[in-house]
Amino acid sequence: MPPLSRDAAAVVQRKPRAFNARDVDALLNHVGMGPMVVDHEKVTRTFPEVSGTPELISIYQVEADRIAHA
Repeated sequence: MPPLSRDAAAVVQRKPRAFNARDVDALLNHVGMGPMVVDHEKVTRTFPEVSGTPELISIYQVEADRIAHA
């Protein structure tokens, strides 16, 4: 597998910005190798039936500057 390019990490980093522009700093850490990036995230849920701030692990495969698989 080729080394992680900064471009792959940047592509994945756009995801939380697109979903939650008010809380981009909630992303705790990301690690990558080649086109794969693993994010450790905290997600703030404000739905009445499911509130709270769980921690999640998300895995992304980047192809052609887009998230191809999540």
